[in-house]
Amino acid sequence: MSMRFRAEQVGSLLRPPELLRARAEHAEGRLKLEELRAEEDRAIQQALEKQRQLGIDVLTDGEMRRGSWLTDMADAVDGFVTERVALEWKGPGGGVEGSTAKAAGAKLRKVRKMTGREVPF
Repeated sequence: MSMRFRAEQVGSLLRPPELLRARAEHAEGRLKLEELRAEEDRAIQQALEKQRQLGIDVLTDGEMRRGSWLTDMADAVDGFVTERVALEWKGPGGGVEGSTAKAAGAKLRKVRKMTGREVPF
């Protein structure tokens, strides 16, 4: 008897070490934005190729251009403040953790399309 398994990707893919290093260097001012974008492109291409090899028919960019699943929202909208939202995780290993979420401090206003960088790629 043959068994079939179903799997779906939900959320971000793990960022490769090279991309994490590039993000850190960019944040420290040691890497130009164009170089970070090139590293993101490489990570996306690798993720797409792996998904194709696995036979996945609906592909994701893995959210490689985002620091986390929700940072693009705050980057595309004015009105957020630097105060970070603390999250309390329940269950084993849980606890309070600073998240990448920002708090709204003024009326929110769109300054660019949220997926304006991803779609053209």
